[in-house]
Amino acid sequence: MFTLDTLLDLYSAVSIFPSLRSLTVQIFSYWILERNAYYTLFRILSTLPFYNDIDDLAFIWFGTEAEWYNDIEKYRLLPETEKSTVKLYDWTMKQYPKARELLGPLIPEDQFPKKMGDLRLPKNLQAYRTNLGPAANDFDSHFLPVVNSASIQTLAIHKVAYPLKIAFDFPTVKNLTLNLDYKLIYRPEGFEVLKYRFPNLESLRIIKATWTQSVRYIFCFPNMPMITQLDIPWPGSTPHKYKIDALEHFLSPMLNERNQRNLERCTFRGTTCSIAGPVPVIATCTISKSKELDINISSNVWEFQWEGDIDFDQMEKDWKDWEALERQEDLDSDYVPSEGEEPGSSVSLNEADQGEYIDLGDGDSEFSGDSEYPETGDELYPVDTDEE
Repeated sequence: MFTLDTLLDLYSAVSIFPSLRSLTVQIFSYWILERNAYYTLFRILSTLPFYNDIDDLAFIWFGTEAEWYNDIEKYRLLPETEKSTVKLYDWTMKQYPKARELLGPLIPEDQFPKKMGDLRLPKNLQAYRTNLGPAANDFDSHFLPVVNSASIQTLAIHKVAYPLKIAFDFPTVKNLTLNLDYKLIYRPEGFEVLKYRFPNLESLRIIKATWTQSVRYIFCFPNMPMITQLDIPWPGSTPHKYKIDALEHFLSPMLNERNQRNLERCTFRGTTCSIAGPVPVIATCTISKSKELDINISSNVWEFQWEGDIDFDQMEKDWKDWEALERQEDLDSDYVPSEGEEPGSSVSLNEADQGEYIDLGDGDSEFSGDSEYPETGDELYPVDTDEE
């Protein structure tokens, strides 16, 4: 984990490992410094003698939100004219005297694409993962080095907007992970852009997303015949209510032979509850053509082999035990639920999945923390610097 003052040490810290092939850089700082830090990171790394040998690279940004400045007394006392983007950048940089020369003046938004377009990722890079902050707009100029790369096959992106907005083509990417940061999937056509921007996509993982009632019964995904592997959230918030038949029906549009679909495997991930607390639920189906076809029954075209958490009777029992426990605890504490509130709603189903991670598509993942403020031991205190 680096702050901007310790970013100067990145080169010396990494250069002692000449056989390095996988690198994750985590930076914790203020949102307004992100563009400069992102550009500077690649500029530093590209001078390493073994830079082109790196095949797995991750940039994980932990940063404050813009509103955090309002908690800083000296910022609140500044005249409004001193809070412009450029002046705010200069004011914030006083916190990092060692990094001023390294980061340079603020990179204006309209100049950022040119700078990023001039950067080159390692020639042998296969996987790129990023956890961008509020200064980035999803698939914007931050991804120009990826677009210009001829080798990247795996791309993982944290905090993506929905519906997806993608300005570039990624023809080399075969494995894609999208973290929607708990956004609601309310329009199935929101994924339509994938078939144009990722024409060779074979594996797609969608995490931290919630299906709305209108789309949770059937997965109307764009026609992408190349996709063979899916990893998606469970259709409902209570997995035991969406059992095997419902899951297979949910996938039915992906198995339309007229669209030359080739889906071979799908993993569903959800969360249930027991008296021990939230419990992750993972079920995977392997899909194949049926050996005994009945042309009069279209559902017989496919066979599903299921594995994982598919004991729905036990799941439902555990859920009811949890609800009973929550009701008893509410009674014991004289707690009165608000109108429409479900028993135990004070316990979030997301608690079982609090760690943000970016999956590579091969089972490995990079933990990046659920909070914008990681526990590093060296906390980032508000800027409180005197005027020079």
